[in-house]
Amino acid sequence: MIVFHFIAFLTLVFLWSPMILIVNKGFSWTAVEALLRRDDIWHAFSNSLVLGLGASVTATVMGTFTAFSMSFSSSKTRVRMLRGLSFPMLLPEISLGLAQMAWFMSVGLSLGWTTLFFGHFVFLFSYATWIMKLRVDSLDWSLVDAARDLGASDMETFKSALLPQLMPAFGASVFTCFALSLDDFLISFFVKGMNQTTLPIQVYGMLKLRIQPEIYALSLFLFCISLAGILIAKVCYPSAKSKLDF
Repeated sequence: MIVFHFIAFLTLVFLWSPMILIVNKGFSWTAVEALLRRDDIWHAFSNSLVLGLGASVTATVMGTFTAFSMSFSSSKTRVRMLRGLSFPMLLPEISLGLAQMAWFMSVGLSLGWTTLFFGHFVFLFSYATWIMKLRVDSLDWSLVDAARDLGASDMETFKSALLPQLMPAFGASVFTCFALSLDDFLISFFVKGMNQTTLPIQVYGMLKLRIQPEIYALSLFLFCISLAGILIAKVCYPSAKSKLDF
């Protein structure tokens, strides 16, 4: 048993040692000052924010419709749809990015923000649909029946009985898809145009020369954003505290 604990401890140390290095080198005024002066980094970061948020919300909305469609479909149709959704998640990103680039060029669509958006949407749609499907499968339909018995219209039923049940999963899907979009490099690299730059592509270009101090500060900044998201989730969803405790 002691051996298992020791191996687990070494694994955790190995996982966290890079983050300790980032905190060590990024938590300095020199690195922060260098980051604040880099307008190109902040421009790329704002591009990633807009792209990630737009693609995440769109993928979640479409994923919600797809999840409802599956719940009312036959078992055979549901299995086929689930297989189709699993394929983009299992396919290597480099293959997906190359396939999208080839398809966009074959239909005569110029590479740019449009192809970037659709590329991220295709990548995120499967994840969003799986998350929303888990929520749709566990909906309490007795609330819908109660609302209809009380004379509520279809829109009122949706707002009062379905929407409150869907919102936690909707938020989880948007945050998950946004994190995946913000982190994506390969698909963005293949489907972007000449003048489109996202944060991962910007960092990749900077790393071609050397590891600059602002990269450490940027990594620490992104880590703090992720940590803030976890803390906000703990405050906004007290019932999930047991799953988020660390």
